[in-house]
Amino acid sequence: MKKITALIIIVLIALLNISVFAGSVPEDLLSSEESQVFFAKVEAYHLNNEKNDIEISPVKVLKGNVNTGTKVIYSDPFAVGDFEIKTGDVYLFAYYDENNPTYIFETTINEDGKLELKGAQGDMWERFEQYLNDGQYEEAQIKQNEEENAKQNTSSEETSVIGGADAPTDIYVKGNVNIFLIIIIIFIILIIGIVLFISKKRK
Repeated sequence: MKKITALIIIVLIALLNISVFAGSVPEDLLSSEESQVFFAKVEAYHLNNEKNDIEISPVKVLKGNVNTGTKVIYSDPFAVGDFEIKTGDVYLFAYYDENNPTYIFETTINEDGKLELKGAQGDMWERFEQYLNDGQYEEAQIKQNEEENAKQNTSSEETSVIGGADAPTDIYVKGNVNIFLIIIIIFIILIIGIVLFISKKRK
């Protein structure tokens, strides 16, 4: 009975985690270092049983390691909202990782000058739209760049310190090795002396 109860609890926790993850796309895009949010023009779109991908040319990057002026192919494209993806049109793209779909949004600018996601319904996409208009994805990318630069600077400083200490460290290690050899030699001499002393005493 205890095993069955434990199994039920584990299943419930797993289902809860999946539900939370499914509804946290905007936040996951913010926190992940690998996520990408950008605008791109569609160059080619393939959606059938054999091939399901989209070739695009990024034109404006909000977050992520994306290069404008290049052509990139993303798998598992998913249009959020009721619209037909057309070659030559520019859309908003959101990519988390290879295990999740590449979200595609049709956008417009409202009277207040704010970005709107056309046809995207639900609280999750409302949050995504809010984060976009607040510039949070650009801020997340700036913060990520600063952290990466800080890590590189720290790594460079550590390398300099280690490089400067190479010579004395080498001497210290050699010194320890020499002391160890001396101790072994003394120990061997003592053993030989004891053996010789005992053999002479027996004679």
